[in-house]
Amino acid sequence: MRILTRAIVLVLVLAAASGLYWVDTLRRAGPPTEGVGTIPHEPDAYFVDFTMRRFENAGTPIYRLAGERMTRFADDRTALIEQPDLDYRPVDAAPWQATAARATTNPDGERVELINDVVLRQLPADEPPMTIRTSRLTLLTEAGRADTNHPITAEGREWRIDATGMTAWFDRDVVELHHEVNGRYEPQTTR
Repeated sequence: MRILTRAIVLVLVLAAASGLYWVDTLRRAGPPTEGVGTIPHEPDAYFVDFTMRRFENAGTPIYRLAGERMTRFADDRTALIEQPDLDYRPVDAAPWQATAARATTNPDGERVELINDVVLRQLPADEPPMTIRTSRLTLLTEAGRADTNHPITAEGREWRIDATGMTAWFDRDVVELHHEVNGRYEPQTTR
């Protein structure tokens, strides 16, 4: 019996020593760093039926961004927009309008990612508009540019072009098609 008692006492002492060692190790390591001080990716603000405008230093409007709903996130200050409608007005070129099912923006609004059912229109005053359709489009508002690597369809009154990838420079009225370009031109007859 004496051996059994000694064995039990020895096991209890070893368990206590192991426990103290474990507690001391945790104390020296400090609190866990993950999750401390981080903000979860959760909304911190909602806007319904909103309109944002951006102006040049001289007060000339650059663009207007409107939508049905905008959800802004606290951790990275990005925003998710439902039914975005962006109106871009270059100083010396035709205005452009972009719509989509939804969009995301970076904190300063310089990058707008249009997602699903994207329609980009150039609206010149003296000729028919050009309409470009795609599934995803990145608008760089400060650079006055739109880019996509996805398939696009561009249409005018007498023509249609299908391509994969595109860059549009709003200030220069230039659209560059990247590859797999296939077009059709059907002039309208006058009688």
